[in-house]
Amino acid sequence: MKQERYSKFTCLVACLIVAIVSLGGVPSAQAVDLLVVSSGTNQVLRYDGQTGAFIDAFVPAGSGGLSVPYGLVFGPDGNIYVSSSGSSQILRYDGQTGAFIDAFVPAGSGGLVFPEGL
Repeated sequence: MKQERYSKFTCLVACLIVAIVSLGGVPSAQAVDLLVVSSGTNQVLRYDGQTGAFIDAFVPAGSGGLSVPYGLVFGPDGNIYVSSSGSSQILRYDGQTGAFIDAFVPAGSGGLVFPEGL
């Protein structure tokens, strides 16, 4: 059986697609932001969906213990869930403001260690 390996670039592209679609189902071309996890700086960065211009750090460095983020998804509640690989948690942030809410899945829960995606 052939095993496929996915690079960090593949994860980045997948995370971007999830963020775009999750911001409003089928997004309008005018009002879509891209949210990107930045593992090297421990942030979630926001970019303009049309121009690619940097807007801000949607989730600031280390917020809520964010460490080596690797994956991002919008939940059905409109909040974002980020896999924090360095702290072995899934962290929840407000989908409108980026404010830390809680550790949705705390470190070690169910054997969770170094989560890499959602």
